[in-house]
Amino acid sequence: MDRFQAMQAFAHVVEQAGFGKASLVMGVATPTISRQVQQLETHLGVALLNRTTRQLSLTPDGLHYYDHCKRILVDVELAEKTLPGTTQTHRGKLRVDISHALASQLILPAINQFIELYPQIQLTIGLDDRVVDLIHDNIDCAIRTGVPQDSQILIARRVASFEWITCATPEYLQKYGTPRQLTDLAAHQAVGYFHPQSGKNIDWVFISNGESVNIRMNNTISVNETLAYVTCGLKSLGLIRVASYLVQEHLRAGRLVSVLDQLSEPSVPVSAVYPIGNRSSITVRAFTDWVGELFAKRAHEEECLQSVQVRRTATR
Repeated sequence: MDRFQAMQAFAHVVEQAGFGKASLVMGVATPTISRQVQQLETHLGVALLNRTTRQLSLTPDGLHYYDHCKRILVDVELAEKTLPGTTQTHRGKLRVDISHALASQLILPAINQFIELYPQIQLTIGLDDRVVDLIHDNIDCAIRTGVPQDSQILIARRVASFEWITCATPEYLQKYGTPRQLTDLAAHQAVGYFHPQSGKNIDWVFISNGESVNIRMNNTISVNETLAYVTCGLKSLGLIRVASYLVQEHLRAGRLVSVLDQLSEPSVPVSAVYPIGNRSSITVRAFTDWVGELFAKRAHEEECLQSVQVRRTATR
């Protein structure tokens, strides 16, 4: 048994969620992949995978081994790529997943700059408000808002954060009054936002006297897409509670007015998330570095984002 090849086969089976897809990625016959994993299990004396007719899953030993196995494979790849006699070029395909709002408001308006910097990177951007499975969908990197879930196989690099703003049109406030405190919200209408996956409306969360307070609003309409949510707010359909970067221009122009400014609200992180196997990818590093620098520039120009110091990774 070639232990290194068996480790590669095992890692690909985990990441592709099956022997068939792993064989396509590696260019090796499925029976060969299966035999390599079985030989690895025999060598280790433990079962790494739970096999059923419908799906594969990691055993506790398999999860532990995968974590260490992947780190070894990544370190070997990184060692080969950083040999003094080698050169690296930012080239190849890069698949990125971004929410509609982040893409349209912050990233796509400046994406020509990235393409000019790295003309040999073939960039594909998927726009999706749901949390996609990066490994199953073969996505190299995602830009996500919110606190990333702990994962043994994903890395999250924080690139910025933003604040929530509660606001409404002047016309709405003239008709219904301006809420001054949380108890006033019971008399107000709001635009609801329901979770794309669960279908449930998301409560509003405020920090009052150091404690988190959940408010369930009376919704005149509910949507599951961020830009549509802002549009409903601009049509005076109710109060909206939204990321600061989405409404900064509307606030400056007077189309929206912020309320409840005295209440502190938890900031929301923006992170670049990618599989641990892409840790040494220079194309992923190039994109995440660029996004971090882009957000830092926007944070300097406006108050809609708080930047995170960018530490650019040196590449040859």
